[in-house]
Amino acid sequence: MNRVLPTPTFDRRLAHKRKKEPQDLIDLIERKILELRHADRPDLIGQRKSGPLHGTLGIPLIRGTRLLYAVRSLGSARLVILLRVCSHKETYKSLSDAEQFYLHGDVTQVEHLPTTRR
Repeated sequence: MNRVLPTPTFDRRLAHKRKKEPQDLIDLIERKILELRHADRPDLIGQRKSGPLHGTLGIPLIRGTRLLYAVRSLGSARLVILLRVCSHKETYKSLSDAEQFYLHGDVTQVEHLPTTRR
């Protein structure tokens, strides 16, 4: 089983979606998170992103929503970092400093990342 670590941005956006979006979308997001947690190769589930999002993967959902995540290896284990749940357009905005840290920093001992507001 993979370790799943949501960024503060992911938590904030998911909380917003829980208030505004239909339950079928919320259920789909939760199923995809469980799928990532239990997958042997979570890096094969999403579509690889390029350009400024190089190193991330995206899963298209419904209503134009995407789940953006990254996978890091921790020895034999994998860490799935949930970056954003957002519209297709928002997917391609620049990553925040916190999201960049998750992609490129030392996350081996991190439970939650300090938030950085834009």
